[in-house]
Amino acid sequence: MVYRSTSSNRSGKPVSRRQFGMTTGVAVLGTGLVGMALLDRPRTTLTTVSEAVSMGNPSNPTPAFFVRPVSGKHPGVVFWRADEVMTEAERDKARQLSEKGYAVLVIDRHSGDARSAPSDTYFATAWLEQHQQVNRKIGIGTPEWALRRLEPVIRV
Repeated sequence: MVYRSTSSNRSGKPVSRRQFGMTTGVAVLGTGLVGMALLDRPRTTLTTVSEAVSMGNPSNPTPAFFVRPVSGKHPGVVFWRADEVMTEAERDKARQLSEKGYAVLVIDRHSGDARSAPSDTYFATAWLEQHQQVNRKIGIGTPEWALRRLEPVIRV
């Protein structure tokens, strides 16, 4: 098979397999480097603001802690507290995640009733969807989902 050049200065002249391979290799390498640069997330820390909020049933609201970057729209994260009461360490974890570009809602359920967990999750997701600083197109997920999105691209 004979390859023909499409370059204006070599129009119609034959191209060797080596020249064709080198040109293709450079194009693939260049495209890959641009793609990897676009995948890498910025390593900056955003300024955040936090507040205590209530969500769910108005007659029996569930308290929560909401922290988000000061400006812009960001993906949402639903975070469950681990202990009997919300600790400052859990608030700090939420702040750290928010500094990386997430709007984080920490649910502070006082009940250990597992039957109320689905409704609390529903109310938390609905609350985040209605908030102006949450980008619903990117999604609302768990802290694990958010951390996977932040993992740097491994170049081999």
